Amino acid sequence: MAKPQLNLKPAALSPTSVLTGVCRLAFQALIEPKTGVNDDGTPQAPKYTAVLLFDKDDETLPLLKKAMKAAADAFFGEGKVPAGIRNPLRDGNEKAQDYAFYADKIFISASRNASQGAPGVVNQANQRITNADDIYSGCWVRADINCYGYNKKGNKGVTFGLNNIQKVGDDERFGGKRPAESVFAPVVDSSNPFAKDEAASMFE
Repeated sequence: MAKPQLNLKPAALSPTSVLTGVCRLAFQALIEPKTGVNDDGTPQAPKYTAVLLFDKDDETLPLLKKAMKAAADAFFGEGKVPAGIRNPLRDGNEKAQDYAFYADKIFISASRNASQGAPGVVNQANQRITNADDIYSGCWVRADINCYGYNKKGNKGVTFGLNNIQKVGDDERFGGKRPAESVFAPVVDSSNPFAKDEAASMFE
């Protein structure tokens, strides 16, 4: 499917916060948080996460860059931002060999610690989504995100926090499993020696 043609323009909500335009959702954990592993093998605190994929000419990108600069200046000090800090805007072609849907996209990762509470997740009618099957990697969304700086174990940069997500359209799931009905055929005829009446066989 093509990107939904909706008049949903991105907007700056504050110097460091952005409401994105329509983008594709990937590698999401929005209803239930996930727990990663630190470099030393210890478990990380559980987080809600999402990867957002943008076209390279998306109107959201200039707003994200402004938010990144504001966040870096606020955290490190204006004019004191260190060289070589990590850039959260990534070229999807870095991952396209493993995941074709990254090709020719710009992507960001956004997360929220579970201790902060779950992000708001709503549908097209602005109603809360609580069923994990209704929000999935591959659907179209827009996101309320904020940018902030960090300096952790020598790693310096800016990253995105995840506040709210609105699903605006369905599409093919990324890496989704095939429906069982499309793989198997009925095997309940007389040629199948195991095809017994379940209710009767349970007493044998």
